[in-house]
Amino acid sequence: MNQQSPLEEELERRLSELETVEVSDPAHAMLSGGAITAFIAVVVGVVAAAWIGASL
Repeated sequence: MNQQSPLEEELERRLSELETVEVSDPAHAMLSGGAITAFIAVVVGVVAAAWIGASL
């Protein structure tokens, strides 16, 4: 049987509350899959350019 301590229960409650607020916040909602994909693509491009520049 899995018993959570009061501290773990409070942590879970607060995390759940934060997630609920972030989902309804437009600034956090913009960080959707497409935005994250674009961000990662830019990071990969910068790393590739730096790697090519360093190898020259």
